[in-house]
Amino acid sequence: MVVFMLYNNLKALAELKKKGKKVGKLRYKKYGKFKSFILNQSGFKLIKTGNRLDRLYISKVGEVPIRIHRPVEGKIKQVIIKRYGSGAWYRSYMRRRC
Repeated sequence: MVVFMLYNNLKALAELKKKGKKVGKLRYKKYGKFKSFILNQSGFKLIKTGNRLDRLYISKVGEVPIRIHRPVEGKIKQVIIKRYGSGAWYRSYMRRRC
């Protein structure tokens, strides 16, 4: 997913440059400076606890508490994880396939 995001950013910068906008060089973030990341189809598992506060297991991060507002139908295809200023990780969005 990171390669996909990089490709889209480069494509957007090329479009801006074509339109005459001034475009500088890309600056890459160092390890640990990312505030969010996307997992596509693997690297995560939903753990049901029986109550409203479930857990999402993310490989190389651990368990992240999540609240399920309605039952998940189908298979989860994409999860966006975000880290807040406190250093805690939270699930921001889940896309599913019916």
